[in-house]
Amino acid sequence: MTSTTPEVRGFEADTKLSADESYIENAPTASATRMKRQPPELVLKLSPEGRAHAERLLTRKIDIRLLPMLILMYIMNYLDHNNIAAARLAGLQDPPSEGGLDLSSTQYLTALSILFVGYLLM
Repeated sequence: MTSTTPEVRGFEADTKLSADESYIENAPTASATRMKRQPPELVLKLSPEGRAHAERLLTRKIDIRLLPMLILMYIMNYLDHNNIAAARLAGLQDPPSEGGLDLSSTQYLTALSILFVGYLLM
């Protein structure tokens, strides 16, 4: 029985690679083409003291922009937890005829856990 394709036994197949296959085998890998990143020229020209000063200014700028939002989120989280606990005590789980939502314990805990998802997404 003759075949136009060679039989492959393990890794001992003797075939000639097509142009596409040859390119894929000889393609440069990402690690071979990856260059080491260098800081910008402006940073390279700074003295160690100047660089430390610039890093302090950058850290302060990031803190001024980021911390107020984090503090506000923390306060809102605290208020949400206090409000949902107060609502439960005030009758959140009561039947609708008594002004509640008739929530089971599982539904209440699900509502409580949904509050965390909003903070995780922020």
